[in-house]
Amino acid sequence: MYSAEDGTDIEMLFDEITYLILLARYKEMAGGGGGGHGGDVPYDVKIHITEYDTTKIDAEYMNTRFEKFLKLIQGEYDQETLDKTLTDLHKSFSMLSAEEQKYAKIFLHDVQAGNARIIPGKSFREYISDLMKGAENARIKRVVRRLGCYERLLREMLAKKVTKETIEAHGKFDELKASVDNSKATEFFTVVEHQNFRQSRLAMLVDAYLRYFLLSGGQDPYPENEFDRKHKTKVETVSMETDSNSKPVGVVLTDEVMEGKTITTSVKKAKLKEWYSESKALACMVDTDCFAYVDNKLCVYNKKYLERDDKGKLFFTEYAKAHEEECFLQFVMDKETGELHYITLPSSMASKTFNYYDELSALSDDEKLSLGLVNEIAREMLAAINGMEFGEALAALMDKKICNVSFRTLKSVTGLDNTTVSNMKKGKNLTKENVVSCCLGIHIPFRLSNRLLQLAERPLDLTIPGAKGEENTIYDQILHLYWAEDYSDTYAELVAIHYEHLIHQPPIK
Repeated sequence: MYSAEDGTDIEMLFDEITYLILLARYKEMAGGGGGGHGGDVPYDVKIHITEYDTTKIDAEYMNTRFEKFLKLIQGEYDQETLDKTLTDLHKSFSMLSAEEQKYAKIFLHDVQAGNARIIPGKSFREYISDLMKGAENARIKRVVRRLGCYERLLREMLAKKVTKETIEAHGKFDELKASVDNSKATEFFTVVEHQNFRQSRLAMLVDAYLRYFLLSGGQDPYPENEFDRKHKTKVETVSMETDSNSKPVGVVLTDEVMEGKTITTSVKKAKLKEWYSESKALACMVDTDCFAYVDNKLCVYNKKYLERDDKGKLFFTEYAKAHEEECFLQFVMDKETGELHYITLPSSMASKTFNYYDELSALSDDEKLSLGLVNEIAREMLAAINGMEFGEALAALMDKKICNVSFRTLKSVTGLDNTTVSNMKKGKNLTKENVVSCCLGIHIPFRLSNRLLQLAERPLDLTIPGAKGEENTIYDQILHLYWAEDYSDTYAELVAIHYEHLIHQPPIK
């Protein structure tokens, strides 16, 4: 009951749940979620209250109805009670967005058909979220399969929710388009465009497809077609159907699996960058600091296989050259297309093979240890600088017992002048450019460079929008992939993508 200005009572003819549902719909209208143009809300509605109450209802209303429904279908029940519970549960769907409602109905149908895996304690909203993530992942995989573009870059731009105004910023969209495999794209558009396809229109079609996909939040304008039925491999089908929380178990490379494939230990820098962007398994392996990229190979970072010269640069030992299977990552790829399928750990680790898409990050620390995916050298280096300030830590890492790099060598490799290096030893001039240049100059794995950046109070925040976020992403990539590379080669790589300002220019030789 509410009191009007004249003192009379006003009785509301709908309950709190209906009120909250209407607020949720009103919020959706304000954001354009219903398919309209959106715009400002014409009334002063406190949207944050809607968000709080929606969460409350999710927990107190939707879940209780869902749990009641589960108990009924798992035991004995009368049809009238089941129908009423279903009606109540469907009523709660109104508090979800239109997209969420679609997946809520799909999940409920799976439960009724006995096709859903029920996990105790998991909320109804979480099941819906998992289905939506799985569907988005499938759409991303489908675009990558059709166009052959960089998967990680596509995911990155989608996660940033680019708009018409920001999609062209910093050249990322151009980089994504440039990564497209024209032969795959031609085959795909020939199927969907039929007689209308012209090779001269390929670039325009690719641009329109990727632009629509990103600006629509991952919606695909092209339904599955003959191209997809032809190219969807068994591996990708398994990937889409696997539970997102399941852990990778490895692959046995039988003759059947290896048909049409080849194994290599050498990978060029451009291909490594592409695979690192697309392969979750490779990204996780690299992120452990267990491997150093030297002479086009990812080698186990161990003194048995890698040594440092008088300038601190890494090179293979004679033993490593004679025992490649023991220390180099092996890549299993398609003989014709060069597409990556599997990655095999060296025999000095577990000699185990994984799908390129496997989420190795889902493994526990003990499981990673059993695979050899824990780097002792990096741990020892971190322990050596524990509790130190930046200048002291830098000097300790450059010591002969660790990186074996003198300050004179650091200056000659990176181009940092005497004053800058001297100030950095005192904890001054700690710009991100200076710190990253030092890290690349002394060739330290990512966890060490990340630690120095923290000590310098220059962390790599990848969530920052705009130019700074783009720069941090590139810093993160080069510190992960190229820390063992020649400094001048890394600088040349940055010049090629117009980001040479991120590190100091090395002396011209």
